[in-house]
Amino acid sequence: MLNIEDCMKTKILLDEINEAYPYMSMPASMDLTVHTHGCEYCADVRERLEAYRGLELDKTVYIFMRRNWGTLSPVGFLWFIPLYLRYCISLQWDDAEELIYFLVYSFDPLPESEDSSFIRLSLLSVKQIKCLIYFLEWCDENENYYESEVDTIKAFNFLHRLLMLKSS
Repeated sequence: MLNIEDCMKTKILLDEINEAYPYMSMPASMDLTVHTHGCEYCADVRERLEAYRGLELDKTVYIFMRRNWGTLSPVGFLWFIPLYLRYCISLQWDDAEELIYFLVYSFDPLPESEDSSFIRLSLLSVKQIKCLIYFLEWCDENENYYESEVDTIKAFNFLHRLLMLKSS
């Protein structure tokens, strides 16, 4: 159970997410993924997400997407990431650690996929990248959510490199 201080930090983080990521409607289906034709993984992601157009995403979508970050286009990522962040910090679901793990892990790409990761995050503003860093700090401080310090450090490094690219 979270103490009052943790609840306040969570509220501040939620406010940061809401400020950094203004509401965005789901993009057109073909804009959600990196491949528009000939990729069954991307087609599956589009089909899954399209079923929720105009609806609130549920737990099954977040669980499905945790392993499908690589299929999202920059526009799809920009739309999906604030929804995912809000869901991860929601106090209504105790199994956030696994979802957070996959998010943190996606910010620690293998060298051969680093370029595609930078591209996927290319539409994020400096403020939005700083919000992701703040999210990682929150995870790092809150043992109830995420415990792998090594992964978190690698993710910090990746996001700081992205921030430097955006700032220059």
